[in-house]
Formats: sequence, structure tokens, C-alpha cells
Amino acid sequence: MIKAAIVGCGNISGFLDIPNQKNILTHAHAYAVHKDTELVAVCDPILENRYSFVKIWGQDIRHYDSFQTLLASQSIDIVSICSPTDFHFEAMVLALKDTNIKTIICEKPFVQTQEELDQLKILMHIHPKKILLNFMRRFDPSIQRLRLLIESKSLGKVLGFNGKFTKGIYHNGSHMLELIEHLCGDITSLESRNLTKVEGDFYGNFNLSCSDIQGVIQNFSGENYALFELDIILSKGRILIKDSGHTIEVETVEPSQKYKNYFNLKKTRTFDDTMSRNLYNTINFSFKEKIDAFSQHLSLSQKLLDIRDKLQDANELNWNTQ
Repeated sequence: MIKAAIVGCGNISGFLDIPNQKNILTHAHAYAVHKDTELVAVCDPILENRYSFVKIWGQDIRHYDSFQTLLASQSIDIVSICSPTDFHFEAMVLALKDTNIKTIICEKPFVQTQEELDQLKILMHIHPKKILLNFMRRFDPSIQRLRLLIESKSLGKVLGFNGKFTKGIYHNGSHMLELIEHLCGDITSLESRNLTKVEGDFYGNFNLSCSDIQGVIQNFSGENYALFELDIILSKGRILIKDSGHTIEVETVEPSQKYKNYFNLKKTRTFDDTMSRNLYNTINFSFKEKIDAFSQHLSLSQKLLDIRDKLQDANELNWNTQ
């Protein structure tokens, strides 16, 4: 049995769902239902959070006030780092140096500063381990099948994309950028328009380039409802990713029933809702051999830091990889 631990007792750790719920939306739930894992320990500086966590997920789970204390008392194989981003670096250093830990799953954003990223790159070379950043759609089976569909060219060439989401460019925006990179190619430039800064994050309209593909994304505050949609236009069809990825629809070309010599799009396929088990998908992916998503996510983390640094003192952004 693979022994697991969680750093941080917050929503994504164990408070977004409960045992026996159909949806698997937390690290605790994923470890609880996976046949090969056992959650043995958690840590959080706030005692009340720890008590609430073990009350839901099991009184046998040991709980500690720090990750350092946990590691001194427990031997674990896999750890989920779910603490606030400011504390990711410290937890990553401890996890990398621990000789028992084989796999690290870290919530996004990966780190807070360029200095932290540079230091971790050195430590990751000295202490190689399997690392995943929890960009959950990357590990979703339906998104993986969708990528194969795009690569097959059965829907033709990708012509462009349009994304809309709520919350900031570093919050849900990082998920949107990761999904675009996964399906359309590495982002090579990003240009902002109508940019506003709210509580340290950014909102506006953003023009993106991925190789020879251009697209637009736009974000909103999310005060009234949540939104995460990506519309991909291809030469022989269209793909709509809606409801945060729970709904994926494919439209293909057919002759118009109304206008002679015209062609329309018609929905011809709907993918299974595998996002309802998103944290299980992430945990399960971490055990697959010879499949590396981290190198892409490390590159994306660098891009996000570069973009953030350029946005801090600017009203507009014109960023590229050159």
C-alpha cells in the first residue's frame, strides 16, 4: 500500500466533497478511494482545520502542525502540497530532500518567485522525483481523448480558439492557459487589452499565439457565477469545452437543410464527464510510468512568472518567448 500525506487542510485538500460522494474533488477523497493508496497523515498550522479534516476523512489519520514534524514522525511515499502558494517552496524543499517520498503532487501556482523556481530546479536535479502540478484537465481521460482527436486531423486544422473564465489570470487563468497549451500548442506570445488589476491578479482581454494558431481569452470577476469555457474552431468542425470541462461537445460539418450549397455545424459527439473524478484522475496519473507532464507545466510556470513580472508595473502587456 502506498502511504500518502497532505500538506494543508483547505478546500482542495478535503472540504470540497465528502466520503461516498460520487464526485471526487479533493486529494483526501482520491486517496481514500484509490485501491493502492492510504492517507496516513496531514499537516496544517491551525488545529481547528486539522480536527475538521480528520473528522471527515478518518480519526486514524495522524495530524501535525508542520510538514517538518510530519516527516520526522511518518514515512510516506507520496505527498500532496495543498498549502497556500507562499508556502509551496518550503514544502517542496522538504519533500525533495526526503528519501522516502517518490512522488510529489503540488497545487498551482507552483511557486511565488523566480528565485524560488531557480532554487527548486537545482534541487530537482539533485533529488529526482516524479512531480505533478495539479492542472487537473491535463490528467482527465476525456481531455486526453480530445487531444488525440485533434491530433488525428479528422476535424481538420485548428484555426483558432476563444476562452472565457471567471477569476484572475493566475487563478483560473493558469488552468485556461494550460488547457490551451495542451490542445493547441505552446503559447509563444500574449498581449493584453483593457487590463485591470484586482487584489493582485489581472483581468481583461488577452490575445494569444500558439505557433501559427491565434486565439483570444477573456476573464471576469466571478461575483455572480463560475465560468470556464473554451471554444476551438477547426477547418472541419468545432469543439466546445463547457462547465469547467464537465461537458465536451464536438460539432462536424454537414450540408445545410435551409440554404443550397451551404454547410452548417451539427453536434455529433459528447464526451463522458470524467472531470467529476478529477482528483482521482490526477492521483491515478501519477502512478503511470514514462508519462511526463511536469516538463510542460514547469515551462508554463516560468511563463506565468514572466507575465506577472511584466504586468506588475504596466497597464498593458506584450509578452513573447523571444
